[in-house]
Amino acid sequence: MRHSIVLLIVTLYTQFLFGQATFDVVSVGDKAPDFTVKTIEDKTLCLEELKGKYVLINFFATWCKPCMEEMPLIEKHIQQRFDNNDLVVIAIGREHNINELELFNQRKKFSFHIAADPKRNIYSMYAQKFIPRLYLVDKTGKLIYAHSGYKKSEFDKLINLLETKVAK
Repeated sequence: MRHSIVLLIVTLYTQFLFGQATFDVVSVGDKAPDFTVKTIEDKTLCLEELKGKYVLINFFATWCKPCMEEMPLIEKHIQQRFDNNDLVVIAIGREHNINELELFNQRKKFSFHIAADPKRNIYSMYAQKFIPRLYLVDKTGKLIYAHSGYKKSEFDKLINLLETKVAK
């Protein structure tokens, strides 16, 4: 009996670990799917038009605790540090509308672009499940970094990558 329970737990854990990858729609090395968004500042951003720059895409939700841990770090360690013409940060609120995100940012005061994706139209081009998600798109439009969830060690890897890629 005990052996059966251990086997069941190992099987479920393995399915979780390897099954999670199936929720990705794109991977590192793929061309980043193009999208156009309107930000809370009423600015229209089109990924295709941002070629020649690095673009960090963050999918989040205001109710997501790991997202709320990660976003201040994006502000402090990426937006403020790499704030130049070579990097554009776009945070996309999954299942949020512009009004919700305007109110959210009145409290949070993030300086990077924030846009809404109320029906998951953009999100669904990149993933099926799980937030937060970070994608770094290089100057040619190719994904060079992708991660789901928030882990400090993984965030540090992103910072290291940005240090090697983005002009200071």
